[in-house]
Amino acid sequence: MITAGGKAKIFDFEKQSVLHFFKESKDYEETKQIYSLFSPFFEIPAQEFVDEELLIREKYIAPNSNIYRSEKLHNNILKDYYERFNDYLRNCSSTEKFNVCSPRVLLESMSQSLLNSGLGQNVLQLLFDSETNEWLQVMCHGDLWFENILIGGTFYIIDWEHAGEYLFFYDFFHYAITEYMRKGDASIVHRYFMGQFDYIFNELFEIVGLTYRDEERLLYFGLSVLQKATNLNRLGMIDQVARWLEFAEHLIAKYS
Repeated sequence: MITAGGKAKIFDFEKQSVLHFFKESKDYEETKQIYSLFSPFFEIPAQEFVDEELLIREKYIAPNSNIYRSEKLHNNILKDYYERFNDYLRNCSSTEKFNVCSPRVLLESMSQSLLNSGLGQNVLQLLFDSETNEWLQVMCHGDLWFENILIGGTFYIIDWEHAGEYLFFYDFFHYAITEYMRKGDASIVHRYFMGQFDYIFNELFEIVGLTYRDEERLLYFGLSVLQKATNLNRLGMIDQVARWLEFAEHLIAKYS
């Protein structure tokens, strides 16, 4: 059993299900809304909602414990994810389910102490030099990485607990950097800076009516890390903040 923040997750292996219990109806309803928002576009394990018990019963799918994390597999995961995300983003665009903000408003949403860090100062300079005057934020998964994608005939996306409003390209960087931090695999980050994922970003920016600029790769990367670090800071996870900043500053120095 895993518990956190008035929620409990119990794995019932006999019935091949994962039981999500909620202490507060508000948290339960918010989670239902998240599933309702994303399930038309992403493969999510089947759920049953038991309102009177504040319970979500989810189909159990075995984790990817013996699967080799090859470059081809990462490519396939990201390609599949962003084909689905692009459909989701088009829907958000047509129904105005996103937040367009100025650079100033975007920075105001971030921790001031992080903006004063080495990474923050680098990002501020990049933002000052940028030709992009509007930034778009939209509901994203928020914790995308290999362990939250289960492979069972398709790519199932799980653990939507951190879903929230982020920069529309945030999930890509969370996936890439988490692979580096947890598995020591910097290949996805490296290939991003080499332009091998420009096809993903070109389409993302086109959908929302913005221009992708390959010379601003460092800026997109840095802004996403600052958003992640800001969230960790709010949760009091100071050690994790330091790790994300350390990794990001190392990568920015390498690819500047």
